[in-house]
Amino acid sequence: MPLHLAYRLARGLVGVRAEPRFDHQFRRADDVASFGVATKGEPTKVNGSPAIPLVVTDEADKGGSYTFYVATEGKPYILKVVYKGAEYRSTTSFSAFDKPLDVRPPAKADVLDASGIGR
Repeated sequence: MPLHLAYRLARGLVGVRAEPRFDHQFRRADDVASFGVATKGEPTKVNGSPAIPLVVTDEADKGGSYTFYVATEGKPYILKVVYKGAEYRSTTSFSAFDKPLDVRPPAKADVLDASGIGR
């Protein structure tokens, strides 16, 4: 699930108003028509931060479910997303919000030229 969609779900369920600059990123409601009604779980903690779990079932995905753990203190960031489906499970955690990223390209020696593979 795209992160902007998760943010949209969380925004609607915990009363968060999105900043106008993000509104263009959100998909229309009919793009998630296969999603059932979200339910709130019991308050919990994610890596020490108070959070509320929001569980959404995706009927188009044979009943797979997403649990979004949304921070309840400070900004309502999505702290973790857990997907449980018939064939696999995954967990994605988020942290270091509002902190700059130190992203650099790899050294030339660390790049593999795959253009000749399979010819």
